[in-house]
Amino acid sequence: MADLLALTVCLVIATLVTSKYMPNHQALALRAEAFVGGYVILHRVAGAVFTLSVVWLCRVHRWPWWGQGFLFAAILTVFALDEWIQSIIPHRHGCLQDFYNSAIGWGTALAIWGIARFLWKLHAKKEEKRLS
Repeated sequence: MADLLALTVCLVIATLVTSKYMPNHQALALRAEAFVGGYVILHRVAGAVFTLSVVWLCRVHRWPWWGQGFLFAAILTVFALDEWIQSIIPHRHGCLQDFYNSAIGWGTALAIWGIARFLWKLHAKKEEKRLS
């Protein structure tokens, strides 16, 4: 069930991003911005939820710590590339403020992931101690 939710989140965010690149379909993204309270909030929420969804779908909890860090860095790079691509598309404009807002969401996801990982390890140690 969690996989389906994470995949749905990724597809919805990909659809919203893609709609911004097509002038005839930008209304979809504008409605989403209005629904969540503005583009700043949308960038932050999408940055966090997309990051957590990708991390979940990739089963990162099974990876070594450096692999997890690499994936988080790759996701942040995708956010930066999106803004750069917007700067070269005629009807779009990329800006650092949008990247910063996405990065705030990404940082929130990183913090959530770190706390969850710590709590999982703590739980595993308690369980191991209880069984021995």
